[in-house]
Amino acid sequence: NGAPGSANANMMLEAGRAAGMGDKELANFMGQNAHESGNFRTMSENLNYSNVARIRSTFGKNKAIAGMSDAEVAGLVNNPETLANKVYGSRMGNTEAGDGFKFRGRGFTQLTGRANYAAAGKELGLDLVNNPELASSPENAAKIATWYWRKNVAARGAGEDVTAATKAING
Repeated sequence: NGAPGSANANMMLEAGRAAGMGDKELANFMGQNAHESGNFRTMSENLNYSNVARIRSTFGKNKAIAGMSDAEVAGLVNNPETLANKVYGSRMGNTEAGDGFKFRGRGFTQLTGRANYAAAGKELGLDLVNNPELASSPENAAKIATWYWRKNVAARGAGEDVTAATKAING
């Protein structure tokens, strides 16, 4: 229909169908990925937060943020690279300085963490560890989203269950 993200949504719909998803699972797959990607328009996580309250609202359960004073969190305001390294560093396979930002959420499913990038890359034949920006191309993002869904959602029996799929995707 020409609306922003509609070509990407169509690509995702076809990827889900090609993966053999039934109507209920496909609806859940599309809804979850639309939510993660701003209706299929955002291909990279926006970590440029303008105030402490918003950082706490989004990342308040993160151990690194929960243990910080408001003055310390203020140092993360409008500082996406430092924020990403703080909230994602030493997690999800991130082992090197700068990994949090390098392996921040990308693609329709917002793939996050060196371990996920490595696993997706290995499965899909993409060098995502050395070229993480490849996860932002719509074609690769559709493949990654389908792979991620199979591995982390459908494999847990959550393909048609919105609540269980949400938990499988965002913990």
